[in-house]
Amino acid sequence: MASRKPIRAGLLLALALGLQAGGCGFLWVTRHVKLVPRPPMKSATLPQLVTLLDQQAQALKTLYARVDLQASTGGSRTGTITKYHDVVAYLLIRKPRDIRLIGTFTIIGTIFDMASTDNHFELYIPGKSRFYTGLNNRVPPHVKNPLERLRPHVILQALLVNSVRAGERVALMNDHAAAGRYDLLVLRKSPVAGMDHLVRKIVINRRNLLPERQVIYDANGYPGTQVRYSHFRRTQGVMLPWQVKIIRPRDQYQLLLKFQKARLNQPLARSKFVLTQPFGSRLIDLNHSAGTRAAYAKPQP
Repeated sequence: MASRKPIRAGLLLALALGLQAGGCGFLWVTRHVKLVPRPPMKSATLPQLVTLLDQQAQALKTLYARVDLQASTGGSRTGTITKYHDVVAYLLIRKPRDIRLIGTFTIIGTIFDMASTDNHFELYIPGKSRFYTGLNNRVPPHVKNPLERLRPHVILQALLVNSVRAGERVALMNDHAAAGRYDLLVLRKSPVAGMDHLVRKIVINRRNLLPERQVIYDANGYPGTQVRYSHFRRTQGVMLPWQVKIIRPRDQYQLLLKFQKARLNQPLARSKFVLTQPFGSRLIDLNHSAGTRAAYAKPQP
């Protein structure tokens, strides 16, 4: 009985091949599909890529936009993810260091108002009647809500792909060129002689030579901010990403900005980026060495 199994298997295979040869074709079916041609990939040298980035950066001086803002907090460290939707925000930017972001919610109105000039920022939360002041580079290590680590300059650095600055060096990685991208590495001299510090990695899409991702590294070489750019649209002569996703992996929060309206290169006074503490609100000074101090604003004379 054991010797019959190979014979039966051979007969079945021969029968199947015979039927296929006879035109029955039940083993496989060949079907022709229409090929959709992909846009050809562009090539550029390192100097050309640096020039393109510089031109795109210099073309944008100021920005006023209405955006849909989504935020999420948590992740693998906390075991939970909290999402915030339906926030309509108004974004103002004046290069190189000024930003203001006003978040609103239906019926409630303004839910937060934050501004930053240089390294100083202010944040007003009307619902809690609290007015915060502090430094962008000083963040509390332990907070209940990860969004309390959010600083305006993080959004400013992420939204703009800045030019290569004086004293910075640039290197080009072609490892992924065949896959349709260039990796541009921006390095800065380290205090230690003979060593460079990786500042940014900019991923360039070879189909349009526009940035599709940017990674901003901290002083210890960790990816502090990861950014994804998409839905580019020519806006007043400038190629602007109308969707930007900002990821802060160590701070455990993400922001997604979807532009609805945008006006570029219109005059914006510096006063628009300075907040005044509203009457009756509680002042919380995050710069105080002994911790936070609170003081209530007095009525204006």
